[in-house]
Amino acid sequence: MKHRTWRGRLSYRGPDGAERGREWFHVTRANDGRRTMRAVCEIDDSQVLRDVTLTVGADWRPLESYVRVCVEDRWIGSGWFRFADEAAYAEVESATLGRLSQRMATPGDRAPMFGAHQVAGDGWQAGLLGRGETGPRRVEGVLLSSPLPNGASGPLLATTTLTIEQLGPERIEVLAGTFDTVRYRCTPDDLPPEELWVLPDDNLLVRSVWTHYDTSYELAELSDKPAPGGSRRPGGAASDPTMEKRHA
Repeated sequence: MKHRTWRGRLSYRGPDGAERGREWFHVTRANDGRRTMRAVCEIDDSQVLRDVTLTVGADWRPLESYVRVCVEDRWIGSGWFRFADEAAYAEVESATLGRLSQRMATPGDRAPMFGAHQVAGDGWQAGLLGRGETGPRRVEGVLLSSPLPNGASGPLLATTTLTIEQLGPERIEVLAGTFDTVRYRCTPDDLPPEELWVLPDDNLLVRSVWTHYDTSYELAELSDKPAPGGSRRPGGAASDPTMEKRHA
């Protein structure tokens, strides 16, 4: 097969440096530029367990997604989302609302982005800027699977507006090694900004810092994809969430 694949793990770190969560992700990129991310997210203190599958086009705009949310080991809801030029659609089964369908108009084009609350997907926010564009650019009509910052509701279609800007190249060291990244700042209208460091081209998230939760998110493991211009420490192969967990 001709698609490319990479896998990794993010470590969620609180203000004391202790791990407060983790996320495994698996990305495939087709020859036409479409990308599909599969992620399993665990947040220890709020006891959130989230499963996400998200496919975007070569333009980084969403095509379809599936989100399943559990809180305190109780199922909250599951939703399938489809994104067309004129509207976004959702078919949802919720523990509190039952079965429902949603349609949200997106006049003229697909939604610019769908935030399904997997942290690895935050790197894909860089796709809101065109090639060579630095911003800042204010983007309306960004869709979410939950209006809560930790995504622990729904899943249901919600909308927000954010401002994205590129701050320039930066070499950083994280648990998975040393990488040449591009730094961005992403600011929702009603929340503090998030700082992002991503690998060029594929917008793979290497680090994120968000003061709203006093949390940093670091790439802890990466396999199957070289780091352009950077180096990796030995022993960075990605673990599988179905296997024994190796927390950094």
